[in-house]
Amino acid sequence: MASTSDSPASVADTRLWMREAALLAAERFLADTSETINPDTPAPALLHYAARYRAHLAAVVAASRHPDGGRPARQHMKTPVRARSRT
Repeated sequence: MASTSDSPASVADTRLWMREAALLAAERFLADTSETINPDTPAPALLHYAARYRAHLAAVVAASRHPDGGRPARQHMKTPVRARSRT
C-alpha cells in the first residue's frame, strides 16, 4: 500500500510550502538590505550581497520547479502551448 505522504496532493502541498518559505526568506532579505545598499557601499560588500541574492533566487527557482524537473505549468495562459515541430 502506498504511503499517504507520497500522494500527489501531499507532494504538491510540500512543494507549495517550500516555495512559500523560499519566497518569504527572499522577501525578508530584500527588506533587510533595502537601505543597506547604496552608492557608498564598498565593492566587497556588494559582492557579498550579490551572492546572497543569487542564493535566494536559486532557492525560489528550485522550489518552483515542477516535480518532473521541468518548468511549472502556467495555468494563467489562455492559449494552449503549441507542440514544437520536429525538424
